[in-house]
Amino acid sequence: MNAKNSAPKRFGVKGMVILSLTVVAMASLFFIVYESMKKEVTVVADEEEFHTNTMAKTVEDVLNELGLEKDAHDYLSEDLTKEVEDGMEIELDYANEVVVTVDDETETYHTLADTADEFLEEENIEISEHDHLSFELEEELSDGRHLAISKAFEVVINDGGEKKTVMTTGQTIQSLLAKEGIKLTDHDQLNMEPTKKLDSEETITITRVDKERKTYDEIIPYHTKTENDDSLEKGKTRVVQQGKEGKKVQTFEITYKNGEEVSRELVKEEITEESQSRVVAQGTKEPPKRTVAKKSSNVQQTSAKSESKSKIETKDTKQETGKTMVVQATAYSTNNPSLGTHTATGIDLRSNPKVIAVDPNVIPLGSKVWVEGYGTAIAGDTGGAINGKKIDIHFSSYEKARSFGRKTVRIKVY
Repeated sequence: MNAKNSAPKRFGVKGMVILSLTVVAMASLFFIVYESMKKEVTVVADEEEFHTNTMAKTVEDVLNELGLEKDAHDYLSEDLTKEVEDGMEIELDYANEVVVTVDDETETYHTLADTADEFLEEENIEISEHDHLSFELEEELSDGRHLAISKAFEVVINDGGEKKTVMTTGQTIQSLLAKEGIKLTDHDQLNMEPTKKLDSEETITITRVDKERKTYDEIIPYHTKTENDDSLEKGKTRVVQQGKEGKKVQTFEITYKNGEEVSRELVKEEITEESQSRVVAQGTKEPPKRTVAKKSSNVQQTSAKSESKSKIETKDTKQETGKTMVVQATAYSTNNPSLGTHTATGIDLRSNPKVIAVDPNVIPLGSKVWVEGYGTAIAGDTGGAINGKKIDIHFSSYEKARSFGRKTVRIKVY
């Protein structure tokens, strides 16, 4: 009984061993055959290499095995449906999303360009040397990069009458002027706020304002006072006191715009010498009555004719004996804020403008004087600088007085 049972047991163990070895051999053979059927593939995705032995049939299957995705904008060196070959190299280049803002317009791009410069050329986006860029042209692009471009435009700067054209990219006025090296003083004026941002072709106007103070020595004309004197007969006068001019120092603040005087303001006045009035006594005494013998009508008529003829002859004689001379002439005007409105003899120049200032030792005050190119005037004023053969002609217009200058003229004194 024991012999019968021992034989099958030995056969069973041996059979099991043989079976196991057979299975292992078959499996090894299958593995060898399977491995020999695999293909070696290299995938380079954005400079990262992936090596794989695959049974994948297409390029798309390879990418799926490696967990790599291709977007519509990405670059793939092979078609997705192409069959895999042993030793195949596949290149996958991912596109970057780039946001571009040109002034106020924004657009999104997908690009395979490596640098900003390559991207701009690829998309035909033109820039000039004056445009402002938020990036460097040589800068490498990355996904989600924002490129801002401010386009330059022309602006005219009128600096005190001198114009020039410059390029700007939407700067504020004050930053543009600083860039151009243009400085403003506290008095200078701009035609717009300095913090205004330029957004189109405009003209920036700078008005250059200068102020200076000037001091002038001025004559204070004396006034003439008339006093009644009952010791003098009516119609007679006598100078009681000679008039004397005073002196004052006036300081004006003068404002210039772009080099032209636009205003002057009296800021200080100091009297250095008081004037002294001229006092004239005017007679009020009644003259004694005289008895005149009556004459015949014919005698009276003859006398009247003789008197009339005498007056005419006297007048003609005065005209004929008028003194002619050549003098140096200057001009002045009461519209000059530094001058008064009355002459040294008390003439109101606002109502009697045809007056000249003279040296009384050459031309008596009160004389009628014909002036070449001016007409007949009254010698009714004096001046500290008017001595000898000099006259100062009054004009109602300050501009005419300034343009008159200094001239040599002929005059005739009556």
